[in-house]
Amino acid sequence: MKNYPASVASVLILAATSLPSAAAPAQKYPPVAPQYCAKPEYPKEALRYELEGKTTLRYTISPEGRMVDVTVTKSSGWRLLDDATVAFASSCAFPPEQIAAFQGKTYPLQYVWSLDRHEAHPALVTDSCQASQTFAGLKLFDDQSSDERGLKIRFLVDAAGQPYGVKSEGGSLDTATADQLAAYVQSCRFVFDPKVVPKPSTDAMFGRVLMR
Repeated sequence: MKNYPASVASVLILAATSLPSAAAPAQKYPPVAPQYCAKPEYPKEALRYELEGKTTLRYTISPEGRMVDVTVTKSSGWRLLDDATVAFASSCAFPPEQIAAFQGKTYPLQYVWSLDRHEAHPALVTDSCQASQTFAGLKLFDDQSSDERGLKIRFLVDAAGQPYGVKSEGGSLDTATADQLAAYVQSCRFVFDPKVVPKPSTDAMFGRVLMR
């Protein structure tokens, strides 16, 4: 298993698209300065699976200066990142001057989770996934949410091209379906290009398993 230090993650905060800067004379949105909040932590599992995304929230500033009623208005596509964004926002505490100006109103906040390193991915061996009456195929790097047409997943691939650590995203699957899904993905095979990945150990992948 790879070990990723926190320094591989770069996190950006945006109040929202086209919002005024903190230096604008008529500030309409509370500036979320780093000193107001706890240092954000990239979830360890999200690092392991190399998950990235943008979570958009709405929140209200309480009379005590805390972000309350924090809700996700647009998901990053990964619950791990959404939950971490909510936890970050809930840690913030505004100073008195910001409380007086902004408390009691609802504001947007967008948090960008981004990794500063990207490794080459292995390739799926054509027609290697087992035939299934339930699943129609594996579509790699498809970032759509799970629905009746497909289940969004993430998984790892070892040096021999064997998938493992299969996890589904969005909605809870019953045990039987989850086991079938994992078995299907683990039946697929991947190959590493030795020119690109000369000494592969594992690689993180995501996509959707299409339903019949």
